[in-house]
Amino acid sequence: MTTLENDILNESNFYFWEFNMRMLLAKKGLLHHIEPPSSQKVDANGMPIVPGDAQWKSADIKALANIARSMSPNLQAMVRSATTAYEAWTTLKTFFMKTNLHNKIRLRKELHEFRLSQGGDLFAHLTTFALLCTEMEGCGDVMSLDEKLVLLLGCLSSEYDAIVKIIENKGDATLLDAQEMLRREYQCQTRTERPKNWHCALLRSRLKECPRNESPSKESAIAVGKSGTKN
Repeated sequence: MTTLENDILNESNFYFWEFNMRMLLAKKGLLHHIEPPSSQKVDANGMPIVPGDAQWKSADIKALANIARSMSPNLQAMVRSATTAYEAWTTLKTFFMKTNLHNKIRLRKELHEFRLSQGGDLFAHLTTFALLCTEMEGCGDVMSLDEKLVLLLGCLSSEYDAIVKIIENKGDATLLDAQEMLRREYQCQTRTERPKNWHCALLRSRLKECPRNESPSKESAIAVGKSGTKN
């Protein structure tokens, strides 16, 4: 059975792990063991749950085992002394909620200070932007797509002012629309920045690669010449 990245709790993925663990416990009929005690709860078969009886204790140990086994070894010490699944769950939630507040502030600051330098690689910039957004979601700070769009357009260099204006005037542009338009703009810019005599430099480099007293074939020279005429 393949273990997914967020199936194991580590220092930075509690938000995703918590959801996955809830789904796992629900699938096994053990979800009520991590919820606040209540005499009104019933099990998967509709039978009243009686905390403390032998059947409840057996199921609770299973829930606790599922939680502990889904944690990285360096974090398991946090729940080693827990005697119930609910105790382990609340211990983890309390700890990571405090940690997440610090991470939320750090990532928000990092995201708002994130800028594309003049002439920078837009593809790398978009990738880093997506990673920062994912990290924030991992801390429980989920931004709307509109907020992501505003932040993305605001962190671009001045060379993208024209395309940003077009996106703004479009009105109904989504985050995916904006990313695609920016990619096309970047590709156009990189093509126009290519030196006009680049094909001559390519031909000279091929001449250097040829053995002495041997010149490149006529077909090769024609191919280079033709490629130089392309827009």
